[in-house]
Amino acid sequence: GVLSPVGHDLFLDVRRFEGRVQVEDAARADVEVTMDAAAVTVRCARRGEEELRDALSASDLADIGRRLQAEVLRAARHPRIVFRAERVSSGAGPRGLLLPGTLTLAGRPAAVLVELEQPEAAEPRFLLRCRMRQTAFGIEPYRALLGALRVRDEVLLRGALVLEPAPS
Repeated sequence: GVLSPVGHDLFLDVRRFEGRVQVEDAARADVEVTMDAAAVTVRCARRGEEELRDALSASDLADIGRRLQAEVLRAARHPRIVFRAERVSSGAGPRGLLLPGTLTLAGRPAAVLVELEQPEAAEPRFLLRCRMRQTAFGIEPYRALLGALRVRDEVLLRGALVLEPAPS
């Protein structure tokens, strides 16, 4: 729209989470990741891979964080964000995996597909991607200025995941 030159992506951090991954064979897995919704914070604004240093002031970041907690994640009522998967399959590339599962966000479950890629075979580090629609979780995408400023329904989640053995 008319405001697209000032548009940007928000990068969020999840500060508290825990997970469990057990893979029995290529078809059976038990994956559960639980995130503390109150620990999701806004890190910065970016356009592509470029961090927009002056795009958001500290008060902007705090205000967006409060709205994210109250209006999007509804963290007070739904303190946990949970992803569960029961199977794993091969994805794109030699070290790609697909985890079809259920994400429960803001108290509503919806099917999602998490794509994992292991950049180095010897490393327990995976890059993850997941596309989802906010409306699938009952979240109305943000709009302002009579719709001139709005957030897309589809959101791309990206991150890195490092697997560590459970303590004995």
